[in-house]
Amino acid sequence: MTNNENSVVAASPLDSIYGENPLLTPLGPRIAFQHLPHRLTNRPLNGHKLASLDASSREELLVLYEQNFVPTTSGIDIVAALQNLHREHYWHRHPANPKVRRDRAQIAQFTKSKDFNPASIPWLSTSARGMIIKGITGTGKTAITNRYTDLLSQQVYEHMNGAIPGFEYVRQVSWIKVDMSNDGSRDGFLTSILMEVDKQLDTNYAKQYSGRFSIDKLAIVVGVILSTHLCGMLIIEEIQEKNFNNSKWRSQLTTFFLRILNFGIPIVLIGNPLGFTELEKSSQNVRRLSSGGVFEMLPSLDGTDDDFYNIVDHTLSFNVMEQQNERAYQHFRSVAFSYSGGITDFVVRLNIESQLIALRSGKSEVLPKHINAAFSGPRMVANHPLINGLVNRDPNMLRTCNDVPVERFLAIWLKEKQRHDTPGTKSGKIPDECIEETNTTSGAGEIAGENFAKIEHPAPPPSEHPLAKRLKAEQTRTANRRKKAVEQKEKLGSDDIRGEGVGASLVAGLKDLLNQRN
Repeated sequence: MTNNENSVVAASPLDSIYGENPLLTPLGPRIAFQHLPHRLTNRPLNGHKLASLDASSREELLVLYEQNFVPTTSGIDIVAALQNLHREHYWHRHPANPKVRRDRAQIAQFTKSKDFNPASIPWLSTSARGMIIKGITGTGKTAITNRYTDLLSQQVYEHMNGAIPGFEYVRQVSWIKVDMSNDGSRDGFLTSILMEVDKQLDTNYAKQYSGRFSIDKLAIVVGVILSTHLCGMLIIEEIQEKNFNNSKWRSQLTTFFLRILNFGIPIVLIGNPLGFTELEKSSQNVRRLSSGGVFEMLPSLDGTDDDFYNIVDHTLSFNVMEQQNERAYQHFRSVAFSYSGGITDFVVRLNIESQLIALRSGKSEVLPKHINAAFSGPRMVANHPLINGLVNRDPNMLRTCNDVPVERFLAIWLKEKQRHDTPGTKSGKIPDECIEETNTTSGAGEIAGENFAKIEHPAPPPSEHPLAKRLKAEQTRTANRRKKAVEQKEKLGSDDIRGEGVGASLVAGLKDLLNQRN
């Protein structure tokens, strides 16, 4: 994308210090916290005229399910934190700030030298904050970060005519997103960053620098390149136990993260909780890399919370079928938790597979049997151990999945049980064998079992999220609309065009025509 002269960014009270910040232009105006639910919600089927489509075309539309999005309370908090992190550090790197200009000039001096030595680049005085988003598979970690970047105006922006002091022309990349290398190797990881920069900016940094320097020096080169192109955020996904926590290069990779922060570039680490266990043992490292927040995305514990209700309701609204079967809708709601374990991705899969089965069976609507068949289908059956382990709170079943932090879930279940067993609240559901097993498990078992049992006064329930009332109101309106539609349909006459009378009449007419021809 190129510079857009019509780009307008709302004035910031911070502009009074250094003037308007050109680095914020590609991000667009700040989104107020109370407006985030509306801005984040996305219904990709809106605008598509389904009535005229055949079954094959309807099936093709199902590919849009990845764009179907509804925010949860935790998702709203994550996006708010991402926005703050992103904009905050662009302000700290305001081009009119004298200290920032000195740092950029210092970097430029080294990079323009024919005998460029990356090791001679000093640690800058600027320092950004890091952020961690963790959760097991399917909880929406990638979806929520993608939804945030979707709301930004441009990923690449061109500053011309000296808009950035000291530079006649600069191409800014608002964010870079890469995966941690599968084997945890540093050279593969650093090269992937350079390749992503090349992809966005049409440069050839990967070819120019990979193999020219040692890996330690290449890490500094990557930081210089990201700083030169005013990168606003480095998002690193797929942090796993194997490729980071158990990597022999974990210490060096962590040093690289810290060096990027010192270039003034925020880092967002996204992955499985097991990928962060060793990192979290270092208070100094975790302080820097989590100063922007640590967010854990958990599946619904029992399917009765408002967020899960909202997810199910929004997922069901993504429907390409000719007709909506209220009985199937209610069936989906009743089995949503037991067929998903509270994991968002499995709720979505169940909905898509149900529609695929119905379409390929020549049906105009999803029936309860299609939902049951979807759960037993090839896209769901491999996940049954994880789903059943979460639904039944069975640690032995969960241990068949080597990327699930079982002790963490045992601790969560125990805390929930202790809180729900408080007089005046409903009893929590957790099997006795889980309690016994937790008490004999090191680490989380000691915390959740022995210490938790000694607490005389339980902690108060968490306070309501600032936007919880608004989300609940939207859920209520959606449910009322659906209920009203069903009631109206039941009152219609047999020949009313809004009901099924027309279809029945056409079928009857077709039978008469066939009888006449015979």
